[in-house]
Amino acid sequence: LGLAYYARFSQTRDLSDLDRAISVGCRGLKQTPRNYQRARGRECLIAEMLSSRFEATDCPHDLENAISAQRALEILPESHPALAVLFNNLGTWFLEKSRIDEDRANVDAGVLYFNTAVALAPVDSVDLPFHSSNLQMALRIQDRLSRWPFSQGAKEAISHFKAGALSTSGCQVERLEASMAWAHLSNRHYPRSHDTLDAFDVTLQLVGGLDGQQKRFLENYVHLRELSDIPVQAAAAACRMDSPEKAIEWLERGRCLVWSHISRLHQTEEHLSPPIDIMHGRTPGLHPSRLVFDRFLLKMASMVDEPCDEETEIFGAIPPFNGFGNPPVWSTALENLPAQGAVVVINLCEDRCDALGLVSGLANPLHIPLPCFTLEKAIKYRSEMKVQLNIRGLRGQEEGEIEMETVERGAGPYRREWSHSDNNIVRRILRCLWVELVKPVLDMLAIFVIPTSGRTLPRIWWCPTGPLSFLPIHAAGVYGGVDCESLHDYAISSYTPSVTSLIDRVRDVSSIDPRRSGLFLTNQPQAPHQVRIPQTTAEVELIHAKAVGEGIRVHKMEGSEITPADCLHYMETYSAIHLACHASQNLTIPMKSHFRFHNGSLDLIAIIKRDLKHADLAFLSACETSAGDESLSEEAIHLAAGMLAAGYRRVVATMWVIQDRHAPGVANDFYDYLWSEGDGSASGGRAFDGRASAYALHHAIQRLRDRLGNSDCDLLAWIPYVHFGY
Repeated sequence: LGLAYYARFSQTRDLSDLDRAISVGCRGLKQTPRNYQRARGRECLIAEMLSSRFEATDCPHDLENAISAQRALEILPESHPALAVLFNNLGTWFLEKSRIDEDRANVDAGVLYFNTAVALAPVDSVDLPFHSSNLQMALRIQDRLSRWPFSQGAKEAISHFKAGALSTSGCQVERLEASMAWAHLSNRHYPRSHDTLDAFDVTLQLVGGLDGQQKRFLENYVHLRELSDIPVQAAAAACRMDSPEKAIEWLERGRCLVWSHISRLHQTEEHLSPPIDIMHGRTPGLHPSRLVFDRFLLKMASMVDEPCDEETEIFGAIPPFNGFGNPPVWSTALENLPAQGAVVVINLCEDRCDALGLVSGLANPLHIPLPCFTLEKAIKYRSEMKVQLNIRGLRGQEEGEIEMETVERGAGPYRREWSHSDNNIVRRILRCLWVELVKPVLDMLAIFVIPTSGRTLPRIWWCPTGPLSFLPIHAAGVYGGVDCESLHDYAISSYTPSVTSLIDRVRDVSSIDPRRSGLFLTNQPQAPHQVRIPQTTAEVELIHAKAVGEGIRVHKMEGSEITPADCLHYMETYSAIHLACHASQNLTIPMKSHFRFHNGSLDLIAIIKRDLKHADLAFLSACETSAGDESLSEEAIHLAAGMLAAGYRRVVATMWVIQDRHAPGVANDFYDYLWSEGDGSASGGRAFDGRASAYALHHAIQRLRDRLGNSDCDLLAWIPYVHFGY
C-alpha cells in the first residue's frame, strides 16, 4: 500500500500521497521481522521516501530520518550489488545536511561516503561515472571550505576519478566530469607528472567527442562556461612539459566548440548522398544533418537544454567522415599554414603565459614563454580598458528611444563625460601590451622594422585566449614622445578564432563563381529606437560610386528599401557585403546578436544557417561586431566569427563603438587600396577579390592615424577596427 501511494505521488506530486506512503510504510516496517530477507529493501524504500519529502519541503527532520534509515544498511556485505548506490545516497544527503547545518564535518562525511561508493562500484558499472562526478563536487566544496590545499588522500581521489574517466560504461558527460576532476587534481598536486598530461588528453578527447547523444552538453551556455578553462589549463601543462605541439592540439580540440560543431554539420551535409528519408516518412527530402543543424542552432538561440531522442537517432544515421569538425593533426597544420607570415597563439593561464608561433616551413611550433605577462595583468588591463570605453560612451548600452544624431554607431544612448586625468590610461595599457607581450613575440619571430619604403610587411594572425581576446593586441605600442613605435610598424595584424578556422581558409582554393563576384552594400541610418547615424548614407554612396568607376559588379539598397530577408538573399548572390548600420551583441544569448535594420533585425543565427559557399569579404561597418561574451571567451561567439562560420573568408569588424564621422573615410581608403594597389579587381576590372583586405585595412587605419593625434581619444577612434580570417 505504501508503495502504491509513493507511485501515485511520483505522478501527481501531491504531498498528501507521500505522507500516506511514509506513514503506511513505517507501520509495515515495524511489523516486519528484522531477519526477514525483504526488511532491508523496505528500509531503503522508506529512506528514499523521506528523501523525496525533504526535497519537496526542505524539512531537516526528514533528512535526519533518511540518513538514519540508510545507515542501518551499512552492515550489508561488500559484495552486495546495491551497496555503492546506497553509499552514494548517504553522501548526497550529508552534503544537503551541510547546507542546512553549515557544518564542515558533514561535508567530510559526504566525501567519505562518495569515496566509498566509487571504491565499491565495479569498473564496468554504469553508475561509476555518476559516483565519480558526485565525489568531484564534494571535493570542490571541501576544498573551498579549507584554508589548506586538499592533499591528504589526493592520490586516492585521483585514482577514483581516473577510473571513472576511463570507464567504458555510463554516460559520456559523467565520464567527462570525472576526467575533469582527475585533470584538475593531478595538475594541482603533480603539475610535472605525465599522468597529468594523460588526464588532460582523455578530457579533451571526451570534449571533442560530444556529438550524438552527448551533444546536448554543447547546447547550454552554462556547460560551455564550465568547459572553457580546460583547454588553456591543458595547454599550460603541455608548455610546462616542453610539448608545444600538444598545447596547440589541445587548444584546438577544446576551444570554439560551437563553431567546430557547426562546421562539422555543414561539411556533413555537403558530403551526404542525395537527401534521404530517415525519419520514418515524416521529413522526406531533407538531409539528416540539416535537421540536426537547425535544431542545434535553435537551442543555442533559445538556451533550451532538453533531451531529444529523435535527434540522436538522426545524428546516428549520418555516416562518419574523417576529420570533419576535428582539429587537424600537427602534420596537417604544417602543410597548410599561410606563407605570408606567422600564426601566434597566446595561452593565458593562472600560473603562466606562453606564446606559440606557427611558421610555415618550421617543423615545430616556436615556444615563447612570456614571464612578464600574467592572467592578473590581462584582467586588470581589460577592466581598465572597459572603464575608459564606458566613460567615453564607446560600449553599447540598453535600447532606448532617442531622437537625436550622434557620432557613434552603437546600439543605444551614451555617456560623454570623462575626466581629463584619465587621458593616459589607454596609452599605458598599449605600452604594457607592447613591452610585456608583443615585442618579445616579434623578437622571437625575427620580425624587425626595416626602413625601406614600399616594402611589404609580414602578416601575423593573432589567436588569443581568455581576457586577451578583449584587448587590442594589434594596437600595442608606445605612443607619444620621441621613442614612438607600435606593431603597426612591424606587421599586418589579423585575428582568427582558432588555428583550425584559418587553416580551413588556407586550404580552400576553390574559386568564387564569377556570377556571384561583386559587392552588395546597405546602410541603415535610422533604425527604430536607435540613435541616428547619418554618415552611413554618405559612406555607402561613396563606395558605390567608386565600385561603379572600377567596373565592379555592385548593388546598394538603403534604409527601408530592404528587409533582413532581402539582405540574406543578396549575401547569397554577391561575394562581398558591406553593412553600415547598428549592431548589438547579446551577452545573455550570444547567438541572438544581430544587425539592426529599419525593417527588423538580421540575426547571427539566420546568417549562419546560409552556409555561403561563394562568400569572400564582409565589411561590418557597425559597432562591437567582434565583442564577444567575456564568460565565453574561448568560444568567440560574436558577429565577426559568425560571418566566418557562414562561409566568408575574411571579415572587417569592430571591437567597440566606432565614430560615425570617421567611418566613411576608413571605408573609402579601404576600398581605394583594395581596388588599386591591392588588386581587388581583376578580369578587366569586373571581379571582386578581397585577398588584400588585411593590407587594405592597415592602409586605411594608417590614413586615419595621420589625421589624428596620439591622445587616448584619438587612439580609441582607430583601434576598434580589426581584421579576421585569411
